[in-house]
Amino acid sequence: MESKELEKFVGLAKIWSTDPVDPAHDVYTKRRVDDGKAPFGKIPHCLYIYRMKMDQDHLPTVEHYFYPTGDESRPLDPKAPIPYDSVPDIVGMIAKSNFANAGGYKLPKRNFVGIEYHHISYVCFIMDDPLWELAKKGLMSYAVIFQGGGQYIENHSFFDGSHFSVDTGEPKKRSAFYMINHMTKSILGDWLQDGDADEFSFNIHLTVPYGGQMGAEKMKVIFDPGGSNIGPPVPPPEA
Repeated sequence: MESKELEKFVGLAKIWSTDPVDPAHDVYTKRRVDDGKAPFGKIPHCLYIYRMKMDQDHLPTVEHYFYPTGDESRPLDPKAPIPYDSVPDIVGMIAKSNFANAGGYKLPKRNFVGIEYHHISYVCFIMDDPLWELAKKGLMSYAVIFQGGGQYIENHSFFDGSHFSVDTGEPKKRSAFYMINHMTKSILGDWLQDGDADEFSFNIHLTVPYGGQMGAEKMKVIFDPGGSNIGPPVPPPEA
């Protein structure tokens, strides 16, 4: 990984946020209705998984996975919405069956570069390392915080965030977080339309112990990817 790419990938110069996030933009805010019709009511038919890990050179890298087809461009089954509470089990299945052999759900994309979303979807981040963890929500920490201002919009699409642990077959479970990308262009829940493209930037907050101080205060590190929501959501409308 080139030094400039690493600098872009890991936002080491950013300040760890201690400010509370407005609930209107907070990824932990509950928006889902699960009725298929109301604003924030369409149930996702697909799931993006971003497996963050350190490569053999001890540099951060990200692998992309897409469920259920392994191909973002293929039509999705309109009769097969994914229940919110089933996401951790699906991620665990993919982690055990695919992380080792790069099976059918893996996408060719790598790292947090040029991310585009065309589906109402679940978005999941896994830190595949026994020591690194996604920060839990608290007074001074969040797993994911969106950064508004300039060319980037405030968050009005990614909500319903939740933490869980993933059994990858290793002795220690991995830290994970998922949320729903509702593909909405305002906090009112109206969906993106043809020609709409929302540019967003967000910070992923992680913690890792200092060397020789296991159990003591942890170092906080921020990854700062970005991407685009491109409207309208790809048919079927529920997807």
